[in-house]
Amino acid sequence: KMETHNPLPIFAFGNMRFARVAENWLIHILKLRINEFKVFCHDDDLQRFLAHRFPEHSEKFVFNSETAFEIDPTNLSLYFKFRKVLFRKLLLNHTEYIFSDLDAIWLSDVRNTFREPGADMVLQKVVHNFACPLDIRWKTGYTGCLGLWYMKKTPELLDFLIQFIEDKEPHDQVSFNRILFKKEGAKQLPDKKGHVRILFRGVTFGFADPSIIQRPYYRRHFNSWDRQGVVHPVVKEGTRTIDTLMKFNLWRPISLRSCFFQILEASYRTQRKVRKLK
Repeated sequence: KMETHNPLPIFAFGNMRFARVAENWLIHILKLRINEFKVFCHDDDLQRFLAHRFPEHSEKFVFNSETAFEIDPTNLSLYFKFRKVLFRKLLLNHTEYIFSDLDAIWLSDVRNTFREPGADMVLQKVVHNFACPLDIRWKTGYTGCLGLWYMKKTPELLDFLIQFIEDKEPHDQVSFNRILFKKEGAKQLPDKKGHVRILFRGVTFGFADPSIIQRPYYRRHFNSWDRQGVVHPVVKEGTRTIDTLMKFNLWRPISLRSCFFQILEASYRTQRKVRKLK
């Protein structure tokens, strides 16, 4: 476990539809003895479910008028807009925090990794070939993921978030990356440690080490035997989140299905070693 000074709180959002995914996320978080977290619930069903499942942490499952939202899976742009506003509200009330999707699974306490680039906002760096938005991926070689990031409160970042909220692009990740990489005025900052940092309108943006904060697209891109960092697998269209987490051996309790995929992974790695020896 990585020791953290002034431990960063981790915030997550969800509704009852993702109750089991939230439970799995919390099992991993609590296994690491991370106690600085909150789940902001979009309905009272999830709040009650989590409070019943984890009664000793019931005060960390928040449902109120500011978090309530009925998600329409056929029109997610409304939820993206709501989420942007909630991100800013949380920053107004906190000095700094990490936001984590419920399918971003914490295998070790690497919260300080988000502080290392020395930036006001640090995003998960997505490098696979299908990273969203594709035009930014092909231009820069990576994009920033809005499912896992860190923010530190500054007046300039709060102003940037207003611009982000008001942007007409309905998809929040597309909107964010295009503002950052396509608007005039963004400047790349040199960094001796190898971190990517961008200065835009007084805000420094950074990107977390993708070998620690992972965003694998294919199962073969992830080594489940080295259980370190945060793993945030891509849930492909038409695939259930639970099935993806099982496939990546990120589901607890361990199931026969997750064991099968771990055996398959071991077989794949053995075959690859054999091919290299030939």
